[in-house]
Amino acid sequence: MCNRRGVWERWLTWVAIGAAAAQLLIPMRSGLIPVTGALPPDTPGFVQSWEGRGPSSLNPISRLLTDAPLMRGDAPAALYAPSALALRVVQQPPARPGFVSGERGVATQFGLASQYGSLGFLAHNTSSGARFSYLHEGQEIWVIRGGGDMVRYRVTEILRFQALTPTSPYSDFLGLTPEGERYTSTELFNLIYGQEGALVLQTCIERDGDPNWGRLFVIARPVGDA
Repeated sequence: MCNRRGVWERWLTWVAIGAAAAQLLIPMRSGLIPVTGALPPDTPGFVQSWEGRGPSSLNPISRLLTDAPLMRGDAPAALYAPSALALRVVQQPPARPGFVSGERGVATQFGLASQYGSLGFLAHNTSSGARFSYLHEGQEIWVIRGGGDMVRYRVTEILRFQALTPTSPYSDFLGLTPEGERYTSTELFNLIYGQEGALVLQTCIERDGDPNWGRLFVIARPVGDA
């Protein structure tokens, strides 16, 4: 009886280990939409107001091209759009999918987006995200990788939504279109970040004094895609 019990317990242990491994290999569908509006003033790198929001204050592309090869591997190191933005890329800390850097001149790569086929970048609208409003359909965005290679994308769509619970990453949303469709956070995540091969830039929309009132998504496709 004792031997049978020991075998049964070992079998249950291996089943549990296998289930845990499967969860690591097959990610759950995420409904998290990071909040990219104002940060508390005591946040490291916080910028309450950014005077240099115009295109004339961009970091030189030559500096980005110099810094990019210093990054490890082939991960995105910088973003550049002529006359619109020039940003270094940082990664989210482990197990913090809602983290967004408040540092000026920086975009944060959204790790969950990569799990679902897209390349996502986040920035607060009180900092680097202010640049995203300078982008327009048809404009090119260049992703500079750590190895020095550059991948060109073209903006195909710009989408805006009102967040019904502005400071929650799991808010429901209303599309800012005549139809005004309502989305759960999971539905919006799938709509935006479930697009295979897409580049997505996300920031918040300020309205009526609320810096987290809505969300702006700039969606681009690799140059040459149909």
